[in-house]
Amino acid sequence: MYSLSNALTALRNGQLHGKTFVRVKYSKVVWAVLSVLYDSGLISGIGTQTSSTGRNIFVLLKRLNTGQFAIKKILLVSTPGKRVYVRVSQMVEDHSGLTFKGITRSGFTLRLLSTVQGVITEDNARVKNLGGEVLCEFE
Repeated sequence: MYSLSNALTALRNGQLHGKTFVRVKYSKVVWAVLSVLYDSGLISGIGTQTSSTGRNIFVLLKRLNTGQFAIKKILLVSTPGKRVYVRVSQMVEDHSGLTFKGITRSGFTLRLLSTVQGVITEDNARVKNLGGEVLCEFE
């Protein structure tokens, strides 16, 4: 989980400094999260590279036509000290999208869950009738 928080911090810092890409340490969870972000269109590309210092993931950050980055906010929900789990019955659909009971945060458009079928979005978890650990949220 520390690797995920480090990767999200690298994305946030890369955007704050106007970088076109960032490099993060490879882990299976980080790769799964970045793959979902790529499939959702929030980053432009991902790739791996192995060097003498270890395996790294390169993330190509996506800019909109306005020049702003596609990801506006990043929030790590589950931390090593406090894991947040949800059941399907705890997911409630309201007019602004899906939200979790007890974790209502307006403005976040994409939440990622770690389930038995891997890291998936909240929409896919609801369709597949799966609960799991809430990893992070993106706007």
